[in-house]
Amino acid sequence: MNIHKVSPSTLSFLFEECKACFWESVVNRRPRPSTPFPSVFNMLDKIEKDILKRIPPQDLRLPGLTRPLMRGELVLGDLRVRSTPFLLVNGMEFVFNGKMDMAYDFEDKTCGILDMKTAQVKPEYVAKYGRQLNAYRNCLEHPAEGEPENVWRMGLVYFTPTRFIGYQPDMEGTLANEGIEFSIQWVEVDFYDVATDPGLVSILSAVKCPAHESGCGFAAYYGGL
Repeated sequence: MNIHKVSPSTLSFLFEECKACFWESVVNRRPRPSTPFPSVFNMLDKIEKDILKRIPPQDLRLPGLTRPLMRGELVLGDLRVRSTPFLLVNGMEFVFNGKMDMAYDFEDKTCGILDMKTAQVKPEYVAKYGRQLNAYRNCLEHPAEGEPENVWRMGLVYFTPTRFIGYQPDMEGTLANEGIEFSIQWVEVDFYDVATDPGLVSILSAVKCPAHESGCGFAAYYGGL
């Protein structure tokens, strides 16, 4: 039996942007063409991970983190995860399959899921990212292989650029700067069963591709115009 593989990362923006593109990517196995990813974000990602790695979770003090985290350690790397299959009404199955950049291992043998965002905090995006993190939670609590994990907390850590530090012209009159100041904030992510999300289940169960969203730039690529 063919099993639909849902990457948790597609549940944030692709799922919201265009249900047709999501269906093509997951059900029809024709993902959107890849687009260039600015290297500056990879540089920022490394710096931000280094910052979090130096702070034990029990010592993390951030706006939005109203309940302290337990003693533990941050685990970094390409953490491959895959859930057990979930059955759809049409008899097909789907799994969540992807990789996590980081997770907390706490001293009581529970774990925490977190993701970093280099952006301003926007409440309307938290629900989108929440689907992604809850898909990771499904993979850890219902793994295809190995022992299940007990997920205690989930959160987003926002790094928001606020201003240049030491921004001034040099002797040649060229503008130069010594650094960028960031504000850092924690946003708690609520638990919910994304595997039974009616919108997700409906799209994965569809036999035919739904209509592309108005203005979708990939409709012509899929022949949807």
